[in-house]
Amino acid sequence: MRKGHSITGMKVIGNDGEDLGKVLDLIFDPEANQCLGLVLKEKDVFGLVKAQVLPWSEIVTIGKDAVMVNGATSVIHPKDDARISAVMQNDTHLSGTQIYSEDGTNVGNFGDVYLDEASGRVLGYEVSGGFVADTMSGKRYIGVPETRTVGDDVMIVPPQTAQELEQQAQNEPGGVRGALSAAGEKVSGAYGTAKEKVAETYDAAKTQVTETYANIAEASVEKQKEFVVGKVAGNDVFLPAPAATEVAVDSVELQKEVAADTTTLAVPAETQGPLLVAQGATITAEQAHQAESAGILHALVLAAGGGVVANT
Repeated sequence: MRKGHSITGMKVIGNDGEDLGKVLDLIFDPEANQCLGLVLKEKDVFGLVKAQVLPWSEIVTIGKDAVMVNGATSVIHPKDDARISAVMQNDTHLSGTQIYSEDGTNVGNFGDVYLDEASGRVLGYEVSGGFVADTMSGKRYIGVPETRTVGDDVMIVPPQTAQELEQQAQNEPGGVRGALSAAGEKVSGAYGTAKEKVAETYDAAKTQVTETYANIAEASVEKQKEFVVGKVAGNDVFLPAPAATEVAVDSVELQKEVAADTTTLAVPAETQGPLLVAQGATITAEQAHQAESAGILHALVLAAGGGVVANT
């Protein structure tokens, strides 16, 4: 299927390589709903230059840039084909013709035809609603109505044709409206995808942190100290007050329970002693050793898990 106006301006070339001219117009028979041929040269007002046409039956193929025909003999004068001659004498031009439905609805203006390249049969019409309507909603396509009347100024089509165009405008918006609709769908889709990725990242990070705490709690003291050294403390960690040093958390099972509850203070406020490491500070090996000696290595592990690796 090809739009009629896409053929105008094309070169017409014979299979022997001869350039036979350019397509100036299409010869359209509205009664038969068929394109009969192509106009290559129009007759001048004085009759000194004779018109030349190419019957559709002489077309071998219509390519991207040229219409290919058998040769120079494919081009004829209109009078050599009675049907072409009659249509050209009627001088019927549909481009820009207004289209009304039988119930008086202004459907739009005739814009172009969609053709079957093999036979020249018209498959449908492109309907334009004027510049503003085309910009906002795009041009519309209608199939060839079974009943239609083609006059000198107006084409009349059945009422359902107007209804079909209205449905197209609602269901398949084109032009600016269609572009905005498509853009909205893309933004919505992008937002949904980003939201899903954030959720996935959060879940993965949460799982990783949970697994890290569980693994560290089960690790040896040396592995725990190795884990915390070089990390940035996510919160302040205090040594126990001198009277509380005997309350050491040295069992692995108890460390697991404390590590599972990240909201529990490692050392109750009333038993807090000197500050071991401040929030945002890098944990050193000496601080890890002190934490082990004071029985609060688990607190340092929690603080390290909430921080990041320090830049060196």
